[in-house]
Amino acid sequence: IKALLEGSASNLEVLNLQYAEMNEEGAQLLAQNLAQFKSLKLLMLNGNSFNPNGTAADSLKDALQLDNRIEILDSW
Repeated sequence: IKALLEGSASNLEVLNLQYAEMNEEGAQLLAQNLAQFKSLKLLMLNGNSFNPNGTAADSLKDALQLDNRIEILDSW
């Protein structure tokens, strides 16, 4: 996530982070920075270590709902 944020994330349309072993901290970091991914059309997160019903997952969903982009999130 940190490497993505240091690069040019604004043009990214698909972000496939499936089975990346992302933990709660990584998911929270992604949630806090989703606004930088303005062109994102698909976010794939299934198979990670963070709890899909936990705080970080809720933060991800909330961040996408604030931007009216919840539909880009795949089901996990």
